[in-house]
Amino acid sequence: MGGKLCNEHSENTCFIGESWPPLKTQLAWTNAVGPFLVVQQLLARGLIGSPPAQNLGVSAEKQQQQHGEGCSTLIANISSIVASQGDQEVSSKMGGGYAYRASKAALNIINKALCNDLTASHRVESVLLHPGYVRTDLTGGLGAIDVRESTDGLFAVLTSGKPLNNRFYSYTGEEIPW
Repeated sequence: MGGKLCNEHSENTCFIGESWPPLKTQLAWTNAVGPFLVVQQLLARGLIGSPPAQNLGVSAEKQQQQHGEGCSTLIANISSIVASQGDQEVSSKMGGGYAYRASKAALNIINKALCNDLTASHRVESVLLHPGYVRTDLTGGLGAIDVRESTDGLFAVLTSGKPLNNRFYSYTGEEIPW
C-alpha cells in the first residue's frame, strides 16, 4: 500500500481505489488540528479572549457585567463547502476528495467545540468561512474566482454585522448549512 499523489493538480484529493498516503494524514493535521493548536496556544498565553484565570467559576452573566457585551476575540476558520453535509448544491452532488473533505469536516467539528467551550467562558467566538473555489496553486489555477474576490467577500462577511458565532458562511455572504 504505497503512497501516491491522487490528482495531478492537487494533492488533497483521493478517490475510491487509491491509497491513502501519509500526505493525506498530514492534510488533516494542517487543516483541522493546526487551527486548534493555534487557538490553544493563543489562549494559554492570554493573547485572545478574556484571561482564563478570571473565568474559572464565573458565570456568563457575571462576565458580561465585568467585561461588557459581545466577544473580545473572533476566530475565523477557513473551511470548505465540500465539508458541509447540509449543502444541496455542491457537496451533495460531488464525490471524491476524501482526505480534504474529511479534514475540513474535522475543522467544522473543532470549530463547534470551540464555540461551546469558549464563548461564555472566554468571550471568544468562532466562525467558519468558505473562500470559494479560488484560482491558486492548490487548485492548479483552475478555480472559479480570483484571490481578491474571495478575500474581499470574506472581509465583507466578517464586517457585515451578521451573527457569526457558530455559523458557516460563503465568501458570497450566504450561510452554509452544515
